[in-house]
Amino acid sequence: PQGISFRAAVAFTGGAARLELWATASARAQSSTLLLYGHAPGAASGVLSLRVTVLPSLGAVPVRVVSGGYRSYPLAQFVWGGQVLFSAGGGGPGRGINVLAVDSAKGVFSPVRSFDTWGDPTASSRLVEYLNSLPAGVVAMFAAADDGSLLLSKQARAAIAAMFGSRLIGALGYQQSWALIGRKGGPPLAEGASLTTQIVLDRTLVFPQ
Repeated sequence: PQGISFRAAVAFTGGAARLELWATASARAQSSTLLLYGHAPGAASGVLSLRVTVLPSLGAVPVRVVSGGYRSYPLAQFVWGGQVLFSAGGGGPGRGINVLAVDSAKGVFSPVRSFDTWGDPTASSRLVEYLNSLPAGVVAMFAAADDGSLLLSKQARAAIAAMFGSRLIGALGYQQSWALIGRKGGPPLAEGASLTTQIVLDRTLVFPQ
């Protein structure tokens, strides 16, 4: 598809082959299916189908952050340009506080980081360490799933409030829903919390900021 570049390395039969796939700055937002064919002397040929989605990174990008505490339906979800990037319920991966960081100049996001502040005594300190590592101006989206408060330390609450302007994290209670869209060093762009219902934050972010 236009704007998508592709390169596959030669590999030994039965071994792994490195595949590189990237979108140029001119690539339009799209979903496409790529077919990768493999051939080797004396071996059966194979084909692999790859579903590739190119997301917008510059201009106006609609985003959604969903948080569900245990009492409302455990869920943490990040949606970018209509595509679900991350979705996790309770009782496993994604339980606690989830963070998606976005480069404010390029509109490129990092992998979602999950901190189990219900069951992992080290989660709060690792969360603070991660937030400290983020550069000033970065956009961050936060979503609690199931429960994010039990082992959430005062230091972690204070860090979220000081760095991203949260007004609700200090009072976050057991099994509450809580979501935040903020910019490091600035006031919150959107925030909500509830004990009985899910929180859904819909905003349009413009990059570069």
